[in-house]
Amino acid sequence: MGARGVVVGIVGIGVLVGGLLVVDRYAEAEVERAAVDQLAGRLDVTGTPTVELGGFPFLTQLLAGSVDEVVAHADGVVLEGTDLVDVEATATGVTTSEPYTAARVRFTGTVPTASLEQLVRDHSEVDADLATDGAELVASGSVLGLELSARLAPSVVEGALQVGVTTVSIGGVSVDVADLPGRLEDRLSGIPVPLDGLPEGVALSEVQVVPEGARIVAVGQDVALTAP
Repeated sequence: MGARGVVVGIVGIGVLVGGLLVVDRYAEAEVERAAVDQLAGRLDVTGTPTVELGGFPFLTQLLAGSVDEVVAHADGVVLEGTDLVDVEATATGVTTSEPYTAARVRFTGTVPTASLEQLVRDHSEVDADLATDGAELVASGSVLGLELSARLAPSVVEGALQVGVTTVSIGGVSVDVADLPGRLEDRLSGIPVPLDGLPEGVALSEVQVVPEGARIVAVGQDVALTAP
């Protein structure tokens, strides 16, 4: 084969590979678009969610029946009445045919301070303002005509998120939580934060106070997905 033939052959291979890459990128973009439509239609989402598919090439993953990684992000999501912001879900080993499953799912989101404040008010019946301070939340309000200041810490108990009091001051005097009047202790202890709506098999694993509120992490293995 002459030099001309070699050049033509190389160009031909380049065109073929380039065409396959275009098809691959197009297929990936179409699946991402469909996934965004699914999320927007099935969840109470703030703004337009984004979906990114990991791994390359994409078409070989489809043919193999499993996508390496799917990462979805939304500015906000409402789970059974509780607002979450800066929400991200990462699923690995996602099957492309029924029954749709993911080998592993990791879900993160932040319960904003305003939402926690309302939950504390509703549960404790104390008109308290809530702010973050390091790893704890600080509630300031009044009870029985006296100034109340309480430090609270969110925790995960048996897969559920709740907020409990660590220290409390009434009228400027520090009071042991166990010495609070029974009804007030109950109101300020173990305040539940409803987060129903996560896929079955995905459970809360940790929570951390951040400047915006409480950042949660939920994980699951071999999770059944309700939509492709």
